Amino acid sequence: MFEREYRREMDQVELSQGEIDRLAAAMAGERRRTRRGGAGLRVLLTAAAVFLLTASALALSPTLRSQLTQVLGNFGPYSQRIEAGTAADQGYEVQVLSAVTDQYRLKLYVQVRDLTGQRMTDGEIRLVCRIGRETQTLTTHGRCVGYDPDSHTALFEVSEFWEEASGLEEELTLEVISMWPRYYSFGGEPLPLEEVTGRTLDCMTLENGQVVVAPGQTPAPLEDFEWAELSSMGFAEDGTFQVLFRLAEGADPEESDILADILVDGEPPCRHLGDINYTLDGRTYVGVSYENISPADLGHFTRATAGGDVVMGRKTKGDWALSFRVDNLPVREYVLSGLTDQYQLPCKLTLTPLGAMLTGDYEAGWRGMHPFSLILEDGSRLEEVYIRHGRMTPGKESVLGNWDFGQFLDLDQAVGLELGSWYISLSGEDTGTVYPLEGREAWEQGMMAP
Repeated sequence: MFEREYRREMDQVELSQGEIDRLAAAMAGERRRTRRGGAGLRVLLTAAAVFLLTASALALSPTLRSQLTQVLGNFGPYSQRIEAGTAADQGYEVQVLSAVTDQYRLKLYVQVRDLTGQRMTDGEIRLVCRIGRETQTLTTHGRCVGYDPDSHTALFEVSEFWEEASGLEEELTLEVISMWPRYYSFGGEPLPLEEVTGRTLDCMTLENGQVVVAPGQTPAPLEDFEWAELSSMGFAEDGTFQVLFRLAEGADPEESDILADILVDGEPPCRHLGDINYTLDGRTYVGVSYENISPADLGHFTRATAGGDVVMGRKTKGDWALSFRVDNLPVREYVLSGLTDQYQLPCKLTLTPLGAMLTGDYEAGWRGMHPFSLILEDGSRLEEVYIRHGRMTPGKESVLGNWDFGQFLDLDQAVGLELGSWYISLSGEDTGTVYPLEGREAWEQGMMAP
């Protein structure tokens, strides 16, 4: 349900014509290559100094300060202290603490305090927010990376990227849309198939006419999740195969959702017919029904697991908005060309201290899932990357690959990129040249002309 709500929030973000015009102007003005050293070095030194001088002054409990230091890792020396005050509404107080930003990407660290001390009882919290710059606003979510039970305060990381470059300085806005405390998610919980037989289970008809299996016929706990339990699993009177769960007492029936993941002989032949959600004797039951599963399939189940969300807290919408300035780290952009004529090449690689993005024509194809390894000057490799979504638009420039780095990248140290079957040179006279990975060694030995 959180994913659905998040998508609904994202769908509401639209750009006006004026914003589109400003976006085009920004793209035209900011498409430039950043030289080594110079302004980039000054930005790094300034950011490092700001962090070292002010880290001890952050308005954090010792617990959260330690958690923030840990989650920043080697990004810490490049983090900026943010002076944006606080925003309080609906009994929550929001404060932006620090940020690591470049001209395309950001990692924002936000503190949320429950002023009532009664809602945020653990770190299982969901936050939906908007990050705005002059040309664009993105709707995204915050990941809870720290929690202090004594002060009922949570630390969130908001990680996002922009498809267009900004300047080295800019003003950002953070608008928190909603918060859910006590939002518990799970996945991969095995279902006890030994309890399922070919017999038809007792059923009941809901007010909307839906035929559902009655609760309590094959009860079983979930191994590692305490907020729901299996109630009934088997065949209903209408021939559908249904899996029904009972939620913990007090769960929100509107926001909670659990699905079953079933494979028969390694394939998912099961067509999802619809969700089940009803309340009986004060308890909430949720589940799902499938067709195209027959009693003959029971011995052929190769996977039967459950996953979903159970929300025990109340979703709160409010008005939390903060504006602040950031100094962005510079980036590098490489115009690509090369020897690989069997595939259409992307046109540009953008490399930043926080990630990488590959752009080009739609026909060049999605490259985001290919093995990714940056070769550094000392011979080491940066391989810890997190795949982000791209944008494949026929007839227009597309985002063909998009990666966040698990560690900070010193751009001066990057000499090459291995991406799938390609090697992209990032230094020397052949900077931006794409070679077949298998043929690169032979070319370097003079056996293949460029």
